[in-house]
Amino acid sequence: MQQLLGRLSALYRAHREGVDYLFWGAAATLLNILLLPFFMALGMAASGANLLDLGICILFAYFTNRRFVFRSKTRGAAAVREFGSFLLGRAVTGVFDQAFIVFTVERLGPPVAAALVGSLGCLDAAAWAGLWAMGCKVASNVVVILLNFIFSKLFIFKQKKV
Repeated sequence: MQQLLGRLSALYRAHREGVDYLFWGAAATLLNILLLPFFMALGMAASGANLLDLGICILFAYFTNRRFVFRSKTRGAAAVREFGSFLLGRAVTGVFDQAFIVFTVERLGPPVAAALVGSLGCLDAAAWAGLWAMGCKVASNVVVILLNFIFSKLFIFKQKKV
């Protein structure tokens, strides 16, 4: 057992950044996926709910990436530039996410929900719309996660060689 733990520990140390990014990214993604239908259930339109969702999740992602994944030590003006770069990268992927949600949830969602109610009848249109929105959010997040890691690794939290 101790040998297995030693191997797992060595594997983690060798791939710490990727493992930590996946862990904190999964936490941010789960938050992101759950907030959209939550805000929609409060009566918000998908586009407004998604914008609020994105804002909360971007702040969560920045602080977890800075502290736990890339372990950034920047201070002062450099930290402000880092945060600005992070926001710019997230704005790019946020535009993609917003366009994807508006198109798939607001444009395609009602006909899909109506078709599912008609053919599968076990849930009402609102329930199908919520499930559809969550599925669309998951699909969008797959692309967004990959792009965000690339932006963070190559441009935002790049480590200076000493």
